[in-house]
Amino acid sequence: MKRELRILVINLIIILLAVAFIVISRNINKSKATEAISEFKKHPKRGDLYKLSPKNIRTVKQKINGDYIRGLHYIPNEIHHKGVVITFGGSEGSIYETMADYLSSDGYEVVAVYYFGQQGQSENLSKVPLEIYEEIYSYIKINCKNIDQITIVGISRGAELALLMSTYYDSINNVVLFAPSSYVFGGIDYGNPAWIYEGKPLEYLNGEVKGIPFIQLSLCYGLNKPYKNIIGSDAIIKNSSNLEESRIKVEDSNARILIFYGTNDEVWNSKDMSKVIEEYAKKEVMIYENKDAGHSFGSPMIIMNNMFNGGNLDANIEADLNSKKIVLETLKIWHDN
Repeated sequence: MKRELRILVINLIIILLAVAFIVISRNINKSKATEAISEFKKHPKRGDLYKLSPKNIRTVKQKINGDYIRGLHYIPNEIHHKGVVITFGGSEGSIYETMADYLSSDGYEVVAVYYFGQQGQSENLSKVPLEIYEEIYSYIKINCKNIDQITIVGISRGAELALLMSTYYDSINNVVLFAPSSYVFGGIDYGNPAWIYEGKPLEYLNGEVKGIPFIQLSLCYGLNKPYKNIIGSDAIIKNSSNLEESRIKVEDSNARILIFYGTNDEVWNSKDMSKVIEEYAKKEVMIYENKDAGHSFGSPMIIMNNMFNGGNLDANIEADLNSKKIVLETLKIWHDN
């Protein structure tokens, strides 16, 4: 009896120590995320990320409430350029507002669109219909001054969506892709398709995260530790038996393509996937590599849901500022010639 009691006490002590370890680790890791955000806020160039273009044109923002699409229509007081720019954010569910602000302040009419997460839309990044472009196109035909050139600017999953749309709709003249994918990935939970067309799911990578990558990510989630999503995304690509079937058929796109990626992207391997896009594209592709930058330029080292962004703060901020200048230079050629 004493022996059994001793074993029980030892087991309880082990459990209590394990719980204490998890609680302490979670608090330590939570403080790491807080420190990363604090460091970002104190950076001397952080304010530059929110500066408008040198023209600094004032803009009126009108809400868009369509059948599916939600967003903002940026109408500059002085429209200096032909055409329309459409912006998509990433898996956080934004409209890429900083880019929309920047471009509209240079005189571009901008339509910044939520593609999930709003009333009447898919609740998360799952089963988002590509046909939302048809509604966007109908809107800009009626409400925008000129649609001679249509450019979509997307980041991360928004870049994936922009590139996909360009393979289905010839009216898209140009796409600007930040940290893009060359493959169709699954929904945010990797259990459902991210995108559908005519009610049917687009084929997406079928690889699973297993073995050492699974253990690594599980430990990070359990301990609330910042994690490198690239561990999972690389495993999905490596373990997929349908790489070609799920590759975005960029050869079907008539759009000119401008790409930016960071060499230290910790979310997914945007460098290698940018090369795949370039390999298959039939139109002009311009790629700008940003040394030591991460996935999302101008962001803290740890971004949403405790995910590592990659890069370092100086490189990320410089990449953001430099890429905006290049975007302006390129759009001027595309839209005004």
